[in-house]
Amino acid sequence: MRLQTAALLVMLVILLEFVIRLGGTLWPALFTDPFPVLCSLSLSLLGDLALLTFFSLFRTTTHCANSPRLQLATSLAAAGAVVGLLVPLKALLFHARAFVFLPLLLTRGLELLAPPLAIISLLFFLVTFLQEADTRGNRKLALGIRYGLTGAGLLLFLHLLVILNFVIHYYFSRLSQVSHMVALVTLPLVTAGTFSLFYFFLVVWRAEDEAERALESVIQTTKETT
Repeated sequence: MRLQTAALLVMLVILLEFVIRLGGTLWPALFTDPFPVLCSLSLSLLGDLALLTFFSLFRTTTHCANSPRLQLATSLAAAGAVVGLLVPLKALLFHARAFVFLPLLLTRGLELLAPPLAIISLLFFLVTFLQEADTRGNRKLALGIRYGLTGAGLLLFLHLLVILNFVIHYYFSRLSQVSHMVALVTLPLVTAGTFSLFYFFLVVWRAEDEAERALESVIQTTKETT
């Protein structure tokens, strides 16, 4: 799989997840049916797998070729994607009653800590990537990364609110399981965060597409001159 394809897959999952979450926010009864819940969990798992694939492929690109720091940040982001995918995986295994994975199912702090840890690793990757893009003078890419930083920052803020709620009330409620009123109030932040991250992957997808076309043009020109 190419990096461009992985970025496209991440974008598709982001959009589909947002549509399902938006439906659940506007019509809370939607998630009383197991099917939309399983669809949402499956998409979350697919999204984390797509992110893992994206970061694994990103390490092989020219962006990381001469930057050990960016290679490290990319590896940490990939590790964050692995941590993140454990949350929907645990929920799906629970729905499937796969009690053979009992140690994972009994991990209490996973849902609370995994999402913010995954986002923090993503933020570190984006900050490092932005420094590289600024150094190379790539303004379009730098703008996309700044949007990604904004989106990841907003989503981290929301997850920190979940942790704060747990610390104060000792009651855990995932970001997707908050009350209808809280979901409506935070919807603008979720929307801004989601589409800011979407724009980052869109910019990467376009950059890879342009690079591929430029390479094909060089190869074609070389063939014509020979």
